[in-house]
Amino acid sequence: GEWQPLVDYCFDLFEKIDKSEYRTRKIEAIKESYRIYEQIEQAGTFPWKDASNVVLPMHTITVDNLEPRLWAGITGKKPIVQLEMDGMTEQDEYTKIIEDWFNQELTQTVKIENEAGTIVHKALLEGTLYPIASYDEDEVTTRDFVYDATTGNIVIDEDGSAQTQDNVEAIFKGGKIEYAEFNDIYIADDADDWEKADVIRAVRYTYGDLQRQKDKPGWMNIGPELLGEVNEGYELEERSPSQEVSDVNVTGTETIECLECVVRYTFKTDDDKGSWENERYVALITKDTKTLIRLRLLRDLNFRNEHLIKRIRLYKEHGRAYGSSIYEKIKSIQNGASDIFNMVVNVATVTMIPWFLYTDKAGIDGDAVITPGKGIKVDDPSQVTFPLSLIHI
Repeated sequence: GEWQPLVDYCFDLFEKIDKSEYRTRKIEAIKESYRIYEQIEQAGTFPWKDASNVVLPMHTITVDNLEPRLWAGITGKKPIVQLEMDGMTEQDEYTKIIEDWFNQELTQTVKIENEAGTIVHKALLEGTLYPIASYDEDEVTTRDFVYDATTGNIVIDEDGSAQTQDNVEAIFKGGKIEYAEFNDIYIADDADDWEKADVIRAVRYTYGDLQRQKDKPGWMNIGPELLGEVNEGYELEERSPSQEVSDVNVTGTETIECLECVVRYTFKTDDDKGSWENERYVALITKDTKTLIRLRLLRDLNFRNEHLIKRIRLYKEHGRAYGSSIYEKIKSIQNGASDIFNMVVNVATVTMIPWFLYTDKAGIDGDAVITPGKGIKVDDPSQVTFPLSLIHI
């Protein structure tokens, strides 16, 4: 169709970024960062099976000590938003009202202090995070009795039953912050200028979600044929590094995986002049069949024509798309200290319970277990040899 070249461009970009070694290494580094932070031990294989392989909490201590300090630095300044009018040294009444509204919304609705904690925590553990600010409304349907407007009593039907009615109540209305998982975002390896970068995000919708959207501007091609793309079963199709480390694998919904592509697209207009235009589009495309199901100009969704998804980087470097986590900065000392600790434990183990050689003449039961302070009966102890240890404690 008309927009097939845009769909092809988006998938070509996605497939190239998906093969990025730099991005793959970052995902592995984030998984390792969470594993070390949570001190999840892996089974030891050297110098023998199940040898000590303890993870020392240096990374954990560093993150947990930095986190409250950074949080305090972010949230300590009040008011959070301070407005000034050009050419005026003092606020007028209306500016003060607007400022108070913004600060109350951030404090009471967005819960900005809680969100600051989340941002700091993810930045320290992942090095790069993608917050998304949006306006959200959440409703719940409740049931209540019908009351007589005059008497205030419950209205009773002729059969003696009380009348009831369903009510839709708003349980949340206002701004909120969500976070796109690192492995759901696809950007070029050298994406320094965020607003110049094409950004692809993996998103997942239920078929019901899409049906509720189909009559809204920009939505298209939503029909039963999409049901063939539903992720069957209840295993997560794509887990975040944090979920993978913690073995989070079950979800309560079946979804259709899509790519939300925010890209600059150059095309030739159909008017008499046939001029070339360059616009920023938001295209939503199903991953399996490459069906375009939503297309909007970015400025329709954000008047400033800026990404709805933002990027925060810790220890950013010029020419690199991603920041670095605390673990990447202290990796050598963290792993080195753990290795030395485990070496000491393993040396102590083999010193207290040494390995030995024996012949069949010794008459040792193959199931015998060496235990400190306990003897083992054998036919000929001279046939048992403990190699000289070169370890001096």
